Order: sequence, then structure tokens, then C-alpha cells
Amino acid sequence: MAIEDDGRYYCKHGTTDEVKYGIRTVEVRSTELKMTQDGSDTSNVVVTEGETSEIVCTAKGARPAVEIRWYHKTNGGSESRITAGVGSTEVDNGDGTFDTVGTLNYTASKDYNDGQLRCQTNGQQVAASREHISTLNVRFPPDVTLIYGNDRATCTVESANPPVTTPGGFTFIVNNTDSDPYPPTSCEGNACYLDLKVDFDTNLRCNVTNDVGTATAVYLAEPGATPPPESTTKPATTEKGVVSKSPNTDAGPNVGAIAAGVVVGIIVLAVIIALLVYFLVIRKGNKTKNSQGSELKPVNGSGGDSSKPKDRPTPAPRNSKGDAHDNEEGKKKVKPNDNPDGLLYAQLDHSNKPARNSGNGNNIIRTEEPTEYADVKTFIV
Repeated sequence: MAIEDDGRYYCKHGTTDEVKYGIRTVEVRSTELKMTQDGSDTSNVVVTEGETSEIVCTAKGARPAVEIRWYHKTNGGSESRITAGVGSTEVDNGDGTFDTVGTLNYTASKDYNDGQLRCQTNGQQVAASREHISTLNVRFPPDVTLIYGNDRATCTVESANPPVTTPGGFTFIVNNTDSDPYPPTSCEGNACYLDLKVDFDTNLRCNVTNDVGTATAVYLAEPGATPPPESTTKPATTEKGVVSKSPNTDAGPNVGAIAAGVVVGIIVLAVIIALLVYFLVIRKGNKTKNSQGSELKPVNGSGGDSSKPKDRPTPAPRNSKGDAHDNEEGKKKVKPNDNPDGLLYAQLDHSNKPARNSGNGNNIIRTEEPTEYADVKTFIV
């Protein structure tokens, strides 16, 4: 069947005038489908991360005109359709066929490096579609890490496209001296090393460059960290690969001063406690507690002057039996004097011992002075 066979057909059956009509559409599969970049056919689309590149996919000689669709996928990942930045133009060839020019303004991500970009014809029902697949070559600057340990800085390229040249693509910058970079001490694989000693506040950078650009990784020792002993005593030198600084008297706490401060604090605290105890004792010695109103007398050995004469209590009045009265009048109440000497006082409740009986109803006459007894309750005023 040729393109000329495309048209409206009818059929007539028997002697009736009934006519059946049908339309035949002739589809023509595109003769070719190709992808180009910058006017050249390509199976390897080269783009730069973050930049927009125009990719063209052209389907020729199709009938009817076809639609161009775009797809991309990561290396080993799933495919997804691209709808942003897509355009299309149809060209009538004058022979009943059409060319379709599809364009894609593509902004690439490095995640799609080594992935695929695919364009495909669509819109015909009978004719088979065509597709073109190209590899994505996404160029991007290096991804870099920098670590420091055991007096060695290690700068590693995690990924880069194109690859980084070693050692020429690596430089180390110490304390922002960009005008005097340090070349690597050695390199192995995708890593280069710089052997050096750094102070606790040294700023260290690693610059790695490929054809796309330069990436920088930074290592900054934690401020206030204790520096290695050699970094504070090693004299300054301009030799490449060695970095040192003058001794820093402010680098870290003064242990001796802290210890002296602790000792002084303990002494001051002890003096304060001693003074508090002293004043509490003096205050307690000057305060009189006499809630019952009983006579207070100094007791020998209590801290008072034992050479001073002691007043004896007045004997309580006796009843007809010679016994001391049981009522409160038999007790002598004396208010305590001021106690400038801080004496220990005793509360005395005294009474005379009753006379003995001879057994025949007569009391024995006592010629000696009556004996006095006292209940003693001591306390400090």
C-alpha cells in the first residue's frame, strides 16, 4: 500500500442503493530518528552540571506527523519522563510525510552521569515507534573531603568528571596563605597527603581542580583544644610540609593558678566556719534561759571563778513536824544576775532533811547544822 491509497472508501451490496463507506488512513513509519547536540549526531550527550544544553531529536518521513517524547535515568536507576524544557516543530515534506523536530533544553545533575537520555516517537497507531538512546556524560567539579590525624592531612576526591590529575590537581593552603600553597607530600589513587604538624587553631584547606572547576575542603582544629606539645615548642620554619607557631601562653587553662585558687578558697571557708562557731558560743554564753524562775548559781568547774564566795540558799520554813513545806513558798526564787563570765549555772531546789526519830516517839535533838539537799539542773546562759 502506498501513500496514494490513503482516502475514503465505500462498498455497495446487492441491488439496493445502500452504500457502506470507510476511511483508510495510510501510516508511514518515520524513516529515521536521530539525536544531535550542537549540530552533530551523538550517542554520548556531554553536559555540564548546572548548565543548560540544547539537545535535538529529529524524526523524518513519518505519516502522520509524530510527537517526540524525552526520558532520562540514572546509572542503574529507574527511568522518568522529562516534560520541562520540551518543544516540537513539524515540517511538511510535500509528499504526504512530515519531519518532526523535538528540542530539549536540558539542565543536568551529576546524579545522571553515566545514565541515559532517550527520545521516542509517539502518536501513530499502526506504525511502530522509533527511539534513540544516548549516554549522559555529566561533567562536574570534584567532591572533596579533608581529614587530619597523626600529623598528616589527607585530601580525598570522592567523585569528579573529568577525573583529577594527581598530584598537579591538588594543593594545600595553610592559614589562608593562598599565595604560598603547599604541594602534596605524596599521592595514592584518588587521595593526596600533606605531612605537617598543626596548632590547635590552624586553618587548613585542600583545593582540588579538574577541567570543570575547583572544589575546596576545609579542616579547622577546634578552638580551645589542647595543642600537640611539639606544636607550641617547635620554631617557625618556611620548609614546605611543616607548619608550627610561636608558643601560645593563652592556649589552655593555668593549672597552677587553679590549684592555688582552690587552696585559698578552702582556707577562707575554714576561717569563716571558725568565726561562726566562735560567735555562736559567745552568744550562747551571754543568753540566759530561766523559764521556771528558779535560783541560778555558778557550779565549780564550769568555767567560772571558783575563788568567789558562793551564796548559800536560805533554808525553807519548817512545819510542826520539822519537815520542809511542800508548797512553792519553800523554794527561794532568785533572778539570775548578769553573766559576764559565761558561767555554768545550776537550778537548785533545796530542802532540809527531816529529824530522825529515836523510836520512842521523841525526836533526836540535832546540834549540827541541818543538811540541805538540792536537785541540780545545769545549763549555760
